[in-house]
Amino acid sequence: MFLSACIAGLEIGFSYLLICTLYGSVDEQVIFKLFGLAYPLGFVLVIMGKSALFTEQTLVLALPVLNRQRSFLEMLNVWGWVILGYGLGGAIVEVYLNIGFFESNKK
Repeated sequence: MFLSACIAGLEIGFSYLLICTLYGSVDEQVIFKLFGLAYPLGFVLVIMGKSALFTEQTLVLALPVLNRQRSFLEMLNVWGWVILGYGLGGAIVEVYLNIGFFESNKK
């Protein structure tokens, strides 16, 4: 689950990376409009890649807790791993954007 969440974070970040590659070659107003599509595009990538979605885990994990089949701490444990995975995937994309991508464009 953690690895799937990391991949989901990468996929969301990848959509921003796609738009960043257009910066400078497309009008600035168009770029701002494309940023509005970045998250939905990333969400589509997550769905198509069948990665872990926090919203998917919400219902699947909350119902057993409400029916007293699982504990509240078990639910928080899974949610925590998914959120940490999202953060790690997003951090990897951020490092790439800040170091690799922009450094190569300065030359």
